[in-house]
Amino acid sequence: MRATADAPTPAVARDRPIGAHGGDEAPYLAFDVFDDWGIRALATTRAAGSFGTAGDEPVGVVMGRWAALQAHCFPPDGDGRFATARQVHGAEVLVHDGEWRGWLRGPAADGHVALARGTACAVTVADCVPVYVAHPSGA
Repeated sequence: MRATADAPTPAVARDRPIGAHGGDEAPYLAFDVFDDWGIRALATTRAAGSFGTAGDEPVGVVMGRWAALQAHCFPPDGDGRFATARQVHGAEVLVHDGEWRGWLRGPAADGHVALARGTACAVTVADCVPVYVAHPSGA
């Protein structure tokens, strides 16, 4: 990425554990690369468990993990947007405006674009690397 006067290239991301208790592995890692822009980027760790709904675990357990992640992303009043989709190794990207609230489980897709602040976007990956792209405006 090339820096411009309007959009400086952020510093290299450093990860920091979130939510570790004592010697336990943290369920989430935060990347501070977008902090100056007011944008949070994070990834789940193995300690958070699987978020896949097609596995052998009871659906209630998996959905509980999704609910915990949503709660981690937003204040207790729940006034935010949480967009998720099942990864399909395709080219579909979902675009989200700011006209809804709550948890949106979209159709199968491999990415999200949020046009408004206050939207958490999640993709599930196993052997793929998530890519975070942000604009200094935060939108």
